[in-house]
Amino acid sequence: MATVTIELPDGATPEQARLELACALYAQRRLSFGQARELAALHTWDFQQELGKRAIPPHYGVEDVDQDIATHEALGLW
Repeated sequence: MATVTIELPDGATPEQARLELACALYAQRRLSFGQARELAALHTWDFQQELGKRAIPPHYGVEDVDQDIATHEALGLW
């Protein structure tokens, strides 16, 4: 993994920078939800809220739905 040094504008915090980077990389599909959430150092719900504020949709498609259905059926939940 590479190390990058970034100079932040006055008033910006490292936490804000990590959040913005995490949201941008998630939006570009370069990080999964879990990876982006960890980078932002937020709990699941808080990170979902931040994505919503920025109108960044979840990465959840037809394949994900099919996998969820198969998992529920295999576990006898449906």
